[in-house]
Amino acid sequence: MFVCRFPFVAISIGFTINKRVEVGVVYSCLEDKMFTARRGRGAFCNGEPLQVSDQTDLHRSIIATEFGSNRDPEVVDKIFSSLRNILSL
Repeated sequence: MFVCRFPFVAISIGFTINKRVEVGVVYSCLEDKMFTARRGRGAFCNGEPLQVSDQTDLHRSIIATEFGSNRDPEVVDKIFSSLRNILSL
């Protein structure tokens, strides 16, 4: 999609300790935006603090996901199970 200039492409890197995400970095190539977050220290876009929405109604929220390239039935079942749990809230 990058070649087609589809604006929703990014590079993401996460760092975990004992299976717990501690640091995340997402770079939106076409927008030239760097999103960073560190557990307990907040999230930022190009160094500016981000603030979470006060939206609590899931029906008025946007949920986005990406399935990756692994089409192993066990992996796909796990992803869909997680999505069903989220959508049942």
